[in-house]
Amino acid sequence: MCYYVGMAKTTQTAAPEDPPVLRTDDEVRSTIARNVGRLREAAGINLAELARRAGVTTIQVSRVERGMHSPGVGLSLRIAQALGGSVEDLAAPENP
Repeated sequence: MCYYVGMAKTTQTAAPEDPPVLRTDDEVRSTIARNVGRLREAAGINLAELARRAGVTTIQVSRVERGMHSPGVGLSLRIAQALGGSVEDLAAPENP
């Protein structure tokens, strides 16, 4: 991008992108818990129905939603698909 300051031409280079922010396991677990609860409520279903759709136990879903269990890829995928979303939807941080 070029612009003029007075009579001198100045060139501005794009700043390098910020590196991705690494989150702790606790932060990821609480983000997933919050998103599972939010998406489940938005879908208008209870824990038992989400568990049935995901093919897992209600206890498993409850522990994930309360942030007591960090789900692996398989469980995350099943829950995400049962909610009509993706694993990325479950792990997405809140918008500031």
